[in-house]
Amino acid sequence: MKKIHQELIDEYIEKINRLLPYPKETKQDALEILRSDVSAALADVQDGDPSSTFGKPIEVAKDILEGQEWHHQRAGWGIRFIAWGIDLFLKLGFAFLILAIGFGLMLIIMPFDELIQEFAKWETSEFNEIIASPTTFISILTIIPATLIFMAYNIVLEYFFSATIGKKLLGLRAVDHSGIKMVGRQVIIRNLSKIVFGEFLILDVVLGMILEKQTPERTQNQRGLDILAETIVIRV
Repeated sequence: MKKIHQELIDEYIEKINRLLPYPKETKQDALEILRSDVSAALADVQDGDPSSTFGKPIEVAKDILEGQEWHHQRAGWGIRFIAWGIDLFLKLGFAFLILAIGFGLMLIIMPFDELIQEFAKWETSEFNEIIASPTTFISILTIIPATLIFMAYNIVLEYFFSATIGKKLLGLRAVDHSGIKMVGRQVIIRNLSKIVFGEFLILDVVLGMILEKQTPERTQNQRGLDILAETIVIRV
């Protein structure tokens, strides 16, 4: 087989592989069979494009999932709550670690007593004086990344790995309702309530429970934003 053919096939299979957010050993056999079929079909074709013969990677990924039992069931509320708790602990831990590093840098600049006095001046000082303070500069450098980590944790991990650390530890994946990898829009939508946090997250869960009673087969164990994003959380 020509090298260019092999490169196209490798690229094609890898695209499909990325659309199937399941353990490698689970999907390996299916992908090897697909690779064999694609190689055989393109063996006598010049400059053959796998997509023109077998279809777009996303459609092939969906076809592969049909009849497969790679996921056991939709994850229940209990195990999802535990995963959320693990992630919340980690997010807070990462954020506080950054804040602690920033506070340590401040202590290097000035003694603890002076640092406390510097913070106390914020209530009476002019805005320009506060901005010019080295403690303000360090505070900004630590608060902004700590906040970004807290807000982007779920979105970044689910976009690249289809699971946060909490989900990964408990054998869960967040996927498109068809079972393939979520696109960026879906990841953002389903995590909006976790970014805002507080009452919005509770409302999101309660809304999902209410809708589940109306259409249990379609909306089982889904938050309101899961339903909107057309995503589900599964056990693998």
